Amino acid sequence: MASNRTLLAALSEQLEPKGTFVLGGESIILLGQKKLKVGERYPITFEGAVYELEITAIETTRFSVRYKNEEITRPIVITKSGK
Repeated sequence: MASNRTLLAALSEQLEPKGTFVLGGESIILLGQKKLKVGERYPITFEGAVYELEITAIETTRFSVRYKNEEITRPIVITKSGK
């Protein structure tokens, strides 16, 4: 069984942010069709199971997510195709 850190790394690679913006002083990240703020959860299906990742930080060029007691920061990379 993979450690929570290894699992979080694999889960976070599934996230493809479309961008970020600030509304009413709160940072928001666009994940799929969802607009999420810090503290909100985003479900990911991975290898047949559903995991809930908590958004812990949103910046212009990166964001952080938590799963259980592990946290990871990932870059936000927007391509011309939006992928």
